[in-house]
Amino acid sequence: MYRNFEVIASIAQAMRGALAKSDWIEVGRLLREEWSHRRKNAPGITTPLIDRLVAAARKAGATGAKVCEPVAVAAFFFLAERGAREA
Repeated sequence: MYRNFEVIASIAQAMRGALAKSDWIEVGRLLREEWSHRRKNAPGITTPLIDRLVAAARKAGATGAKVCEPVAVAAFFFLAERGAREA
């Protein structure tokens, strides 16, 4: 359960810097990297539906996604390029 926490903490620090610089490309990359490590930590953190929603959002132009509280009521945050919102 505690695997990858140092990496996740490092990503959080990098995210803070990217947000401060409004570097949205890096923010999207870090969101994808963070989710990948969280999934390795706890494979049960996601469901087939969550995976499909994240994949559909990526296909429609989202550069990254954050899934909050996936085991109860999932809340999603998607970062998308300008103009991709409608997709």
